[in-house]
Amino acid sequence: MSYEYDLNDDYGIDTTPILHFDAAQKVYNTGTTLATDGQSISGWGSRVGDYTIDQATASKQPTFETTSANFDGGKTITFDGGDWLQKAPMLDAGTLTSPTTLFMVMHVPSTGASIKYSGSADDSAGAWKIDAYGPYGSKWSYYVGTPAGYVSAGPSFATGDWIICWNFDASGTDYFYASHAGVVGKRRYSVAYTATESGDMNLFNAALTLGAQYAGGYRVANTTEIAEFMIFNSTLSAEVDGSDDLTGGETNTVFDYLKAKYDI
Repeated sequence: MSYEYDLNDDYGIDTTPILHFDAAQKVYNTGTTLATDGQSISGWGSRVGDYTIDQATASKQPTFETTSANFDGGKTITFDGGDWLQKAPMLDAGTLTSPTTLFMVMHVPSTGASIKYSGSADDSAGAWKIDAYGPYGSKWSYYVGTPAGYVSAGPSFATGDWIICWNFDASGTDYFYASHAGVVGKRRYSVAYTATESGDMNLFNAALTLGAQYAGGYRVANTTEIAEFMIFNSTLSAEVDGSDDLTGGETNTVFDYLKAKYDI
């Protein structure tokens, strides 16, 4: 079967992401020289478009691993608590708007860790970030700058290998999806609000940061790993059963691709 976007040889969907960072491809030690096992990373290129997220300062560069102790031995990017990658601006103003769907594969090394992938809006909506925030029961959360507040969803933040997905729709319903190795299969969660995202908040157009909040604050914990990250400028279809377990749609296909690839 032919698809608009091939995730790999076995899985495909008819929606192409705007950005797709995959640790198995386009991980650079310097310039366009591909990193080898154990080398620091100055840039990570997207599988889609001519986009690279960078770190020019050697002491702040994460490390490339060709055989992770997690993710079924797959390739991964490891952060040491002082590392992050960032591109500012990431996209031209207006490129990415609501609705937006994001997927990330990460290893959480400890319950005291913070996992953040963040950006800044190009308008009055202000800063925007995602993390696991203690005051909201350590559930997965995202923060919006205008109006200020958190939106949170379960399950609770915990150690292990994760696939998480946020679907942001300023004019519809937001959902959170997660797989947690050995704990949660593929499930959809409703979200709780103290604020809602602005409908004209063009996420990541001004900046995209992996491993920290914008400008390097609130960095992830030592030995946090990020293996894959995707952003779609749409709501991917999703079918769930009576227990809110994913059973179909493109969201389910992406989860199946990531679960098979990383044994989550």
